[in-house]
Amino acid sequence: MNATVLAVLCAVGRLGPITTLVREPLWWIGTVVGMGGYGLQAAALGPAENVEPAHPAPNP
Repeated sequence: MNATVLAVLCAVGRLGPITTLVREPLWWIGTVVGMGGYGLQAAALGPAENVEPAHPAPNP
């Protein structure tokens, strides 16, 4: 079966566009870079224990 015909057959259906993207190496590179960016943001924010509450409880 021709690769173009196979790509068209995979692109039909509910998950067609997703299956087409998953077969593209550039899509995987963008996914890994995006996940790395989120990881760096999370590392820059630090652990949640250091976050002060937005509205501290009043002292009785």
